[in-house]
Amino acid sequence: PDYISTAGDSWFTKIATNLYPELLGVSDTFKVGGYYSHLLPGSSNKLLVLNTVLYSRENPAAANESDPGGQLEWLKWQLEDAQSGGYKVFLFGHIPTGVREDSHHDQWHKHFSDAFVALIVKYAPVISSTFFGHTHRSSFRFYSTGHCSPLKKVEMYSIMIGAVSPIRYNNPSFTTISYDLNSMALHDYAVYNASIDSSEFSEGYSFMKFFENSGTKITLASMQTLWDDFLVDKHDRKTMFHLRNLGGPGDRPYGKATFLCGLSCHNTHDHNDCLNYFQATERANDTVQAYVG
Repeated sequence: PDYISTAGDSWFTKIATNLYPELLGVSDTFKVGGYYSHLLPGSSNKLLVLNTVLYSRENPAAANESDPGGQLEWLKWQLEDAQSGGYKVFLFGHIPTGVREDSHHDQWHKHFSDAFVALIVKYAPVISSTFFGHTHRSSFRFYSTGHCSPLKKVEMYSIMIGAVSPIRYNNPSFTTISYDLNSMALHDYAVYNASIDSSEFSEGYSFMKFFENSGTKITLASMQTLWDDFLVDKHDRKTMFHLRNLGGPGDRPYGKATFLCGLSCHNTHDHNDCLNYFQATERANDTVQAYVG
C-alpha cells in the first residue's frame, strides 16, 4: 500500500542489490530501513537521506514503534559526528513532518515528529538545509521547539520540492540547487515548471530573485526574515499560492491562518492552537478557508 513502509522489509535489500548496487549495495542501513548517507565527492560533507515513510500516519502499526529501523538514533549519531568532525550535511526525505494544509491532518505520528524536530533544532549548525517532497508543492517548513501560535524564532527550516507528477492538481516541476561543495553554503534554488499540456520546462522562479534576498546565500537568518515577512503580509499570498502550485488547476488560495499554521506547526494539537490564535486576533481581516486539493 502507498506510504506504508516497514523496517526490515526484504524489498529494501532487493532495491539496493539489483537497482543501485554501487550507491546502496554496501549500505546496511538502507537494507534495514531504506535510509543512508552519501559522502559528497571532493569534500568531507554528506547527504543524509531518510526514509520518512516509516513515520507516516497512513501506517497505523508505526504508532506503537519508538524508532523503526533505528533511523532516529542513526540520524542523531550522524549529526553528532558532523558536529565533532567539523563538516556539514544536507538532509533529504520524502514525507515532511507537519500538518497538511489541504486536510489539517498530521503527516507523521506525533512522537516521531517531536523527536525529529528536536534533533534538527539541536544540531542546526551542522545542517545546511533540509529538503522534502510529497505534497507536490513548492513551499517551506519552519521549525522551532517553541509554540507555533504563532512561531517567533525560526530554529531550522525545510525547502519543499514540487513534483513532475501532476496528480495533486499541480503543474509539473523540478528544482535545481546551487551550493558550495566545501562550505555547503546554499546559494540559491530555482524551480522549473511546465503546464500539464506541454513538455517545455522554463524557470518559474528562484528564491534569491523572487524574495529579493540581499545576501549571497540562503541561511537560517534569511529564513527568519522570510518568516517575519510572511507574518506581516509582505509577500502577497495569491502570488505565493501561484508559486507553490506553479499555476496548476489546484491553485486556490486559502486564508492567512491556514497558510502560516501549515508552514510552522508539526502536529494537529499545535496546529489547532495556531488556527485559534489567528482566528481570535485577525477574524476581522481574514477568513480561515481550507484548501481542497
